[in-house]
Amino acid sequence: ARVWGCASCVYRYITEEMDEKVKHLVAYSDTCGGQNRNFNFASLWLYSVHTSNVDCVDHKFMYSGHSFLPNDHEYGSIKQKKRNVGAVYVPEQWRELVKSARRHKPFIVKEMEQHHFKTFSPIRSQLINRKRNTVGDKVGWMKIQWMRFTKEHPWDMQYKHSHSELEPWKTVIFKKNGWGRPADLSQVQPSQLYKEARQITKAKYNDLMSLFAYIPPVHHGFYLTLKPGDSVPLEENIEMGDEEEH
Repeated sequence: ARVWGCASCVYRYITEEMDEKVKHLVAYSDTCGGQNRNFNFASLWLYSVHTSNVDCVDHKFMYSGHSFLPNDHEYGSIKQKKRNVGAVYVPEQWRELVKSARRHKPFIVKEMEQHHFKTFSPIRSQLINRKRNTVGDKVGWMKIQWMRFTKEHPWDMQYKHSHSELEPWKTVIFKKNGWGRPADLSQVQPSQLYKEARQITKAKYNDLMSLFAYIPPVHHGFYLTLKPGDSVPLEENIEMGDEEEH
């Protein structure tokens, strides 16, 4: 479900925090395909150009082995703070740790609550994850280094296998075939991902309970609210990019 977490954070930024004057949005990521280089994240970007003031989204991926981003340095500050703090028992302590990780330009922590986590399956259901582009070549997601989505071509993903301005764009169209007008994505809404508190596996729950005596009593309340379950939630079992064409 990490892809849904990444997409939900970006969706919250676009809908709640981004300046409405922004017309061109550029995103940078490392090369982790399971999180952001897949049809699910492409669905979010398509939805954004359909429903926001953004005219163009460019999503660029770092080359493997050359993926040092500014946030990597920021994570370093957090790791250093963690070494100084010692044990962290509950999520609230992580929040305070991150807030105090650096004195100059302290981090602004945006807390994601349950209602902020969305599934973009309703948007995906209005699209077709085509396996081949407009010239018949197979779409290799893990080879993509640059994705582009525009209001001018609201159903298309243009992509390149490099960051070169000289490389021509390739195009894959996600619009469904058929007669009549295409779906109006502005009338579709992402739905809430989880309706209730998520369960953890019984094995993980048992491991935590075996350590319960070593957890300060002030933090016991958090662990007593945990619920063990037998299975992983359905949304976590979605395989990236395996939808069939119709």
